[in-house]
Amino acid sequence: MDTTRQPIRRTYPDSYRRQVVAETWRGPESVSEVARRHDLNTNLLFKWRQRYPELSAPAGTSSPTLIPIQLTPTATDAPPSAERPPGRIALTLAGGHRLSLEGALDPVLIRVVLESLR
Repeated sequence: MDTTRQPIRRTYPDSYRRQVVAETWRGPESVSEVARRHDLNTNLLFKWRQRYPELSAPAGTSSPTLIPIQLTPTATDAPPSAERPPGRIALTLAGGHRLSLEGALDPVLIRVVLESLR
């Protein structure tokens, strides 16, 4: 058996690439879901999206965006040994997912959670 042969590299017509890229901009599916449905590597599909910027979401359509926040030091940024009043943070994420933090909230924990949502 000859083990030196390279695997066959698939090529796709430009019209197919454009069709798949257009699918990533409409509907509720994520890029990875579209890639899976077409048996493509997600990174390849992201490269195609860069190659065809004119197929991006049309102006005026709503797409999920992050709201900028600014963390400022407050009385709750006291050292861990200090008594903290109970607090509550509730976030509604894309797709209707909810995240809720309650109790004596540690500023480091809040920062980690918010950073991970970026």
